[in-house]
Amino acid sequence: MRDKSDFPFGPRRVVWELLLHDGDFPTRRFSRAVEQADLSSADRALARELLSGILRTQGTLDKIAVAFCSNKLKDPKLMTALRLGIYQLLYMDGVPSHAAIDTTLKAVRPEVPAKIKFLNAVLRGVSRGANAGTEDDFAAPHAMVSPAWRFNRRVFSNPNKEPLRYLAETTSYPNFLVKRWMEEVGEKTTRARLAALNKPAALWLRVNTLRASKDEVFEKLTDFGIQITSEGTEQTEPMLRVIPGGNRAPLPTWPGFAEGEWSVQDITSFRSLAFGAPKAGMRILDLCAAPGGKSFAAIELCGGDAEVVACDINGNRLHTMRDEAERLGHKLTIRTIAEDGSDLPEGPWDLIMCDVPCSNTGVLNKRAEARWRFSKIELHRLETIQNLVRKKLLMPSVSDQTRILWTTCSLEPEENQEAAARVAKHCKRQLVDTMLLEPTLEQAGGFAALLDLIPE
Repeated sequence: MRDKSDFPFGPRRVVWELLLHDGDFPTRRFSRAVEQADLSSADRALARELLSGILRTQGTLDKIAVAFCSNKLKDPKLMTALRLGIYQLLYMDGVPSHAAIDTTLKAVRPEVPAKIKFLNAVLRGVSRGANAGTEDDFAAPHAMVSPAWRFNRRVFSNPNKEPLRYLAETTSYPNFLVKRWMEEVGEKTTRARLAALNKPAALWLRVNTLRASKDEVFEKLTDFGIQITSEGTEQTEPMLRVIPGGNRAPLPTWPGFAEGEWSVQDITSFRSLAFGAPKAGMRILDLCAAPGGKSFAAIELCGGDAEVVACDINGNRLHTMRDEAERLGHKLTIRTIAEDGSDLPEGPWDLIMCDVPCSNTGVLNKRAEARWRFSKIELHRLETIQNLVRKKLLMPSVSDQTRILWTTCSLEPEENQEAAARVAKHCKRQLVDTMLLEPTLEQAGGFAALLDLIPE
């Protein structure tokens, strides 16, 4: 717990610190930060909304900030402070304008004391300038995905002269990514992706059928006041979707959580695992296992009768996986492996699962930071990592009987179809089938490829 005697570490201060410091994804540091600040449940929810929202809308926020500044913004701290204030002004209806400005200035003051008057002037200018002035083509929103405000000055690019740039700015995506998707999948699919990935991710629960039935979990959660549905799932899928609203109690307090009767896992992740058709009696190797959803789902689909070895090069992430395995009552081997594959567990394996590092473009609503890291250079870096996984970890583990399941939460061909084709070639397998799931309001985007022996 942090000492609050000198400064009130409220939700805005926590978010400001997370955004200010370099390092791992801010969303991955969120839980520890709010625990240290000893935030209430309501303040934790506010902090989470602020952090995810600012990261998601960063591109649009920056365009607005620049438009309302008379001088060029050179200090990254000032831009971050303006993002914190402008997001509350324009995206959070429940926060009055004066409160959004005052609380922002209090949160950022220790780091930028000499710039408080400047920040106050810009934020008040945005407050006055939004939803004011005359409507014109340059500020007009695009239905479903763009900001729904009018401004008293030019903010975004001319949609008639630079339609792709305008779309990227008003939906808050890198121009490179929007242009790339337009060329690859066309305007309709691109706009559907932009819209879906700017909405909160759906919350799915995977029923641990070794401890409870789908109907039992449904009944318990419904009685607790959780709105839940199995609509959109197959009868055999142990998946339930939580409908927003209803009881807002923390997940660990929901019925069945402590007993290990269910886990959080997106239906796309589950279906990608099920694509590999794990069966009882198999020896299964998960090479990129953390945080463990696919390993646990494999055990459950096999009725508990499978040997699953879950590996990862990130020992810290495996630590949380051990706790989750204990909660669910799953017996599996969890081990950290070296990047060079020098300590891989011995086969033979019936199924090897590779949920490889990727650009996360199918889950940009969950991994909002990833949209701003996406570039040609970043894509090339991730392809290199995937190739190393294939060469150093996958290929040495493949035996004559091994099937391979290659999965990502990406929408990019280089990480999906092209990568799977390389795996098939170098592991001497045939590409049996592939599955690309587009992101929607109900599911994440993702890819799966199943590779099997080449018939003689």
